This record gives sequence, structure tokens and C-alpha cells, in this order.
Amino acid sequence: MEFSAWPSVTNPWPALIEEVRHIEGAGWKGIWIGDHSLIGEYNVIRGQGGVKIGDRVYTSPMVQLLAVNHVFDDSTRPFVDQGITAQGITIENDVWIGSGAIVTDGVTIGEGAVVAAGSVVTRDVPARTLVAGSPAREIREVGGTPQKSDSRHIYY
Repeated sequence: MEFSAWPSVTNPWPALIEEVRHIEGAGWKGIWIGDHSLIGEYNVIRGQGGVKIGDRVYTSPMVQLLAVNHVFDDSTRPFVDQGITAQGITIENDVWIGSGAIVTDGVTIGEGAVVAAGSVVTRDVPARTLVAGSPAREIREVGGTPQKSDSRHIYY
């Protein structure tokens, strides 16, 4: 699958890039994808609040970037009558997001960060930080701890 609007995006597999153009009161802020970024198989990107993806960002299969959320503060009213938030998501350059991770509305992921597979990111991620878990928490600095035994064969 090729996106003629984003010629730098590599995506040979299906992904859902939400095409809702209008949410009453919120508007559509859109999706921006930087150069040499890869959107993995079966990703969901909901851009009502705006999703900005930097250069050289890789999302693994089944990642969800959800720049919209329901309000459910009033227990006397149905959530569908309480509106939404649409703050947006920013993913800076050189970020890797592992399979099945979910990034929620209002989050910024800093340059060079890594989000582990299956993580649920509900808060900002500092630059060059590995986060994991649900909710995601800081594990270590990226590049801060060398591998104990680096017998891996690395392909380029």
C-alpha cells in the first residue's frame, strides 16, 4: 500500500489511518508523517487531535496512536453526551514503538526514545528513554547500559 500524499512513508501492509474529517467542536487536525518513517502492519492512527510523527520513526505491527479520548467525568450522563478531548500526539525523530503499544491522547514521545512492545503510554516520554509496561514507565536511558554479552549479529 502506498500513500501518494506521503511519499516518504513505507507501508506494504494494511494500516488504518482514520479519515474522520470533522468532530463537532474539535475539528480535524490531521496526521503528519516525517521522512523515512515506517508505519507497521495493522497500525491504527486516529488523528482528530493531530498526530505528528517525526523523521526515521518506526512503528511495529499493531501499534495504536489515539489522539482522541472520551470524557466520562459525570456519572449521571452517558459518556457519548460528554464530549471528547483531542490534544494530539507528537512523536519526535528517531523513535521506535514496539508491537501492540498504545499511545494515548496528549502524549509527546521524545527524540530517540524506545517504547517496548505492549506498553500503554499515558504520559510524556523523555528523549533517549526506554519505557515499558501498562502504564508505561521509564526503564533506562537508551544507550546508557551496554549489553552484558554482545554476541548478537547486527544487520544493516
